Amino acid sequence: MNTTGKREGILAPAYLATTAAAFSLIMFVAFEAMAVATVMPTVARDLDGFDLFALSFGAPLASGVVGMVVAGMWSDRTGPAVPLLASLGLFSLGLLICGLAPTMEVLLVGRVVQGLGEAR
Repeated sequence: MNTTGKREGILAPAYLATTAAAFSLIMFVAFEAMAVATVMPTVARDLDGFDLFALSFGAPLASGVVGMVVAGMWSDRTGPAVPLLASLGLFSLGLLICGLAPTMEVLLVGRVVQGLGEAR
């Protein structure tokens, strides 16, 4: 509530940057999920990693649970801005690792890092 007793919405000036960042992170994660689902068969073939194909989808889901818990507790202590920026940084780092991965094992490491950053 503001000083007049009215509730402020998520687009109020005080919350606009955090709201925009949260929506952006969700959009990036959704876009990445669609792209990965499309290209993963080719990536697994090129990196000779069909035995790790399923894990490449499960790893970010599992690490995402950890990331959500940590980000939630962090947000409760400090507010949402810093954990949100850290999530964006981890997600971006994971994308970079995946994009440069020479092997399927390195790709999995990148997917785990992405998952940690997918805390929404």
